[in-house]
Amino acid sequence: MKKLISLGIIFLSISAVFSQFIDPYLLKEISLGENSVNYFLIYENFLIYNIKDQLAILDLKNLNENKIRVRSKNARDFNTIIKEFKIIATKTIAVVNNEPYALIYNFEKNTYTELPYNLESNIKINNNFWFSISQNIQNISFSNTGKYILEKKLVETYFLGFIPTENHYEYRILSYPSLKELIFFSTQDDLEESLNFSPKDTFLMLANSYNPMDDKNDDIYGLILIDLKNIKTIPLFKDEKIISYDVSKSDDLLAISFEKMTKVIDFKNLSEIFSYPMGGSVRFTEKNEFLIIEGTKVSTLIDIKTKEVINTYLGNNLCISPNEEFLAYTTTNNPFSLIKEIQLVHRKSGTQKKIRLNNEYFLEHMKFSKDEKFFILLLSGKDGYNINIYKIQQ
Repeated sequence: MKKLISLGIIFLSISAVFSQFIDPYLLKEISLGENSVNYFLIYENFLIYNIKDQLAILDLKNLNENKIRVRSKNARDFNTIIKEFKIIATKTIAVVNNEPYALIYNFEKNTYTELPYNLESNIKINNNFWFSISQNIQNISFSNTGKYILEKKLVETYFLGFIPTENHYEYRILSYPSLKELIFFSTQDDLEESLNFSPKDTFLMLANSYNPMDDKNDDIYGLILIDLKNIKTIPLFKDEKIISYDVSKSDDLLAISFEKMTKVIDFKNLSEIFSYPMGGSVRFTEKNEFLIIEGTKVSTLIDIKTKEVINTYLGNNLCISPNEEFLAYTTTNNPFSLIKEIQLVHRKSGTQKKIRLNNEYFLEHMKFSKDEKFFILLLSGKDGYNINIYKIQQ
């Protein structure tokens, strides 16, 4: 009798393990075309993306879609395209197009606030007899909490109105909503792609650059922190080139990767917590419990608390779901081929399921929904960008 009970328990245990299957199926495909940014956002169970100059919010529970056009009244026949959007508060999105024109949209209340930027007002030209000066606001970018705006302006000087003699870029950090100037610096170089706000807006960060706020110093630093509260710069890693960096959601940890080494640093006192002998693309998981280091062919998952390696995966684009129940990564037999497979893994049971990508498309981005019931891919191909939404059945 005891043996029968024991065998029954063993059978139930084995059944429980095998019952943790994963069966993703393609629920919906969305064609974005060529004029889309190469990312999407997920807020709770809403999927946010753009098609040309329209911002779309899709409710994953019922697949209802809401759209708003982002275009100023002065744009006329200008070909407007959304360049950036980010969530800055509860159900509130800051959106910028290529005029640049910006608005803040609350999709719960279906209300929006426009900012004083548009195609006409962004350009100012001052003429005198010999020289003319053109000032063109080329881009604006919101910080992650919406407290600040980074404004980029190109200033060009012409002799006799058409012979270029000098040009430079001006950067201003403005408070929002007052639009008061807090920080100003000018450079000969376009630094736009290298400037990023930390998640909680503690710093504006600049990678592999000279200090733009120190005219007397032309040294190159791996990372420069611009303290937005105390209005000062903190240059780090002089004469060292970094490959990538990431900041935890709470602005308390900094991961920074060099060619052969990755360091995790306490962002409050800038002291080193630990290091790992591998360089690559680094990022923290959503709960800040793990650090991902992605090399050429291998991705490593490290427990931040214990500083130990959890696992190593033969693949790239490692992605972990919000509650860390699932993970996914891409594999390919030929590193020069666009044909890839995605391994979808249930972490507790180890159960895996493959999603094979069409050989005409390349994976740009993938992410799980907050409730972990949906798995979303952004793919690029000859017809532009496409979103594939998979429903995960267990």
